[in-house]
Amino acid sequence: WLLLTTGMRIHEVLGIKRGAYRTETKDDITYYYIETVSEKTHTGLAEWIAPEMAKRAIDILGRLSAPLQEQLERDLKKAHASDDHAEVHRLEEISDHVCLSKVLHKGNQITLLSGKTTTDDRLPNLCKQVGSDWNLSAHQFRRTFANYAVHSELGDLRALKDHFKHWSITMTALYAFNDDLDAELFEELLREKYLVEEEIKQDWFELDTPITG
Repeated sequence: WLLLTTGMRIHEVLGIKRGAYRTETKDDITYYYIETVSEKTHTGLAEWIAPEMAKRAIDILGRLSAPLQEQLERDLKKAHASDDHAEVHRLEEISDHVCLSKVLHKGNQITLLSGKTTTDDRLPNLCKQVGSDWNLSAHQFRRTFANYAVHSELGDLRALKDHFKHWSITMTALYAFNDDLDAELFEELLREKYLVEEEIKQDWFELDTPITG
């Protein structure tokens, strides 16, 4: 849900921490912003605008990973006691993340879920559960996000405003609003927008397309 409703890359989703979002209310409308780290363009800490569904997903992941966080804290105490500085650093780096996991062949070592595991195991397993042979990858969610956003803009501006907040018809107002947002995602949105507009314009020139009514 986080991939689909925000357009984040997989490593950005995996970098989300508990409660790493903020809300802002203007004119009785609540806007949601998720904070995580983006490494692709060396952006560092950044925000993504999101619907409430994404906030709920973070809260659910936080509850699901609570037992793993408790084990992490126990392991961290042991690492401090044994002066295992490398392990202390590793555990501190992943502490409070919502996408914690266990490495069974390493004695149930707590670690951060990897993009490779998500792509190679988790997403194929999801497809298997729903009876699909689709070769699903994390980046497809980003493209789908762009496609949905563009179609919402071209179809019903109110739906786009209510669901994604702050998006403008030119796709630039939101980026101007917050410099920490993902510029590359906006470029993908614009590319998708041009493709959709080209399809619409090509359809106008079909001989059987009514030009009025």
